[in-house]
Amino acid sequence: TQYREVLSNISPSEIELQSNKICKQLKYLDPKFCPSPICVYIPLANEPKIVSFIEGYLSQKKPLYAPCFSENGYKIGPFTDMSQLKEGAYGILEPKAAKSEQDSIKTWLIPGLAFDKAGNRLGKGKGVYDQLLHNQPGIKIGIAFSDQIHSNIIPCEPHDQTMDLIITPDNIYFIA
Repeated sequence: TQYREVLSNISPSEIELQSNKICKQLKYLDPKFCPSPICVYIPLANEPKIVSFIEGYLSQKKPLYAPCFSENGYKIGPFTDMSQLKEGAYGILEPKAAKSEQDSIKTWLIPGLAFDKAGNRLGKGKGVYDQLLHNQPGIKIGIAFSDQIHSNIIPCEPHDQTMDLIITPDNIYFIA
């Protein structure tokens, strides 16, 4: 699709540059917009690299959560060190133990293929975050490269989850 093409056209050096800026945005985000506990994503090759944010957060001795695949679909699992992650379904790093603690999460950091300024998100088609975020009250923060923000409305379906904020290298979009 056109959205996948946008991602594939971002060079590795540009991914690195924009990822560093995104991590700075996250680091200095007012804690009221990013309360603990936080569920992060472990980035794939073409997603914003938030590992430096994750490592900085973990260095404060605060646990994080990340999605992990279980027999009953996706759940989340805690981790306090990057060494506690293992390769899981689809080759994605995930916590070693899945738990059903979604209700305790106050902030979700979420990647996507594309976002619009109304907070709509287009995922990769597996429905992972739609499943995890269903009926969850936490703050949903989309994490995106600059070129992933589109002025046209992203097509969405009733089960798709809307973001509360979207963080890019140069902007933070607060969704009304």
